Amino acid sequence: MDITEKAKELGQMIAESSEYKRLIKAEMTQNNDQEAQGLIKAYNDKRKNIAENMKGKELSQDEMNAVKEDLQKAFNTLSENLTVKEFIAAKKGFDELMQSVNSVIAYYVTGEEQSNCSPSKCSSCSGCQ
Repeated sequence: MDITEKAKELGQMIAESSEYKRLIKAEMTQNNDQEAQGLIKAYNDKRKNIAENMKGKELSQDEMNAVKEDLQKAFNTLSENLTVKEFIAAKKGFDELMQSVNSVIAYYVTGEEQSNCSPSKCSSCSGCQ
């Protein structure tokens, strides 16, 4: 059995997974949602402006806290949008699937557990089964 063939099979299984399908659907929905796109643009513009304004400056702890708070408020506004919220949740689910797959592969290559996910713990986990 060829490793590349197994990799293709794994890739196809990932592409057919509910996590991936959910992510793709959420991404398409978000891309077509004008309100969500406006919120994302506003958030990215705010991040860019903050980064540009901070170049070459040393901020006090209070100033740094104010910047963090301002950015957090913008992110909270963004993440309250249902379309964005679904995309974030779908992305998290897919990332967890990929981390689980990578951990299992790493375990069989190195014999060492990479995280809380390993074949020895599969009986108590429903993450990758």
